[in-house]
Amino acid sequence: MIVRLHARFERIERAYKAALNGREPASVNIRTLLPKIFELVPDTSVEEVVATLRWSARKDLREADTLESKVKP
Repeated sequence: MIVRLHARFERIERAYKAALNGREPASVNIRTLLPKIFELVPDTSVEEVVATLRWSARKDLREADTLESKVKP
């Protein structure tokens, strides 16, 4: 079940990045991205997009912590 949830989050995350189209996330209002995300993942909801973005942020933090611990002697 967890694997399927992560696969779904990854699919929505890819749609989000495609909707950004190379723009910096802080420079774009999420509401302008939602139509494109819904086009790419039609069976999703706003709540699921929010959950995906939170999951993605936690994932990025974990990866940064892992990289940082590898650099320290």
